[in-house]
Amino acid sequence: MKQSLVTLLNGLDSALPPGVDVEVSGLQSDSRLVRPGDLFVAVKGYQADGNAYVQDAIDRGAVAVITSDPGVYSEQVPVIRVANDRRAASYLADRFFHSPSTQLSVIGITGTNGKTTTATLLTSILSEQGFRVAQMGTLGLIAPGYERNKSLTTPDAIALQRTFSRLLED
Repeated sequence: MKQSLVTLLNGLDSALPPGVDVEVSGLQSDSRLVRPGDLFVAVKGYQADGNAYVQDAIDRGAVAVITSDPGVYSEQVPVIRVANDRRAASYLADRFFHSPSTQLSVIGITGTNGKTTTATLLTSILSEQGFRVAQMGTLGLIAPGYERNKSLTTPDAIALQRTFSRLLED
């Protein structure tokens, strides 16, 4: 699923150098997962700064970098500046995966206690009524045909949209 960087950036407040365009075959915010052709979104996290891994992402084959850090520079690939790296990651993930959540019914459960129990009960009720249901959260992704694997309680925007896209496809 290759897409033009210019097309992906359309509508995002960003600065792409004129005449620069590359084909993007994937989207990552973790440099360790970058494959050749990926767009790397350097997100400044609470414990780690993705900007510290820009060169690693490029070395692994990133074709461009999105960052909010004005100090990031590369002669190897285009570096696109954005005001908010998290917002850019969300926007790009939605566009790259063709807005899968607009074609799914998505229910979010918030609160301090009882989210997993509520989600499990709701999954059971909806499944009994004949709906095809997937559950994501503390227990990982729970869906027919998917191996259960625990991950982050709340996946980042890229992982979330990638999962929505896979679920929609299936």
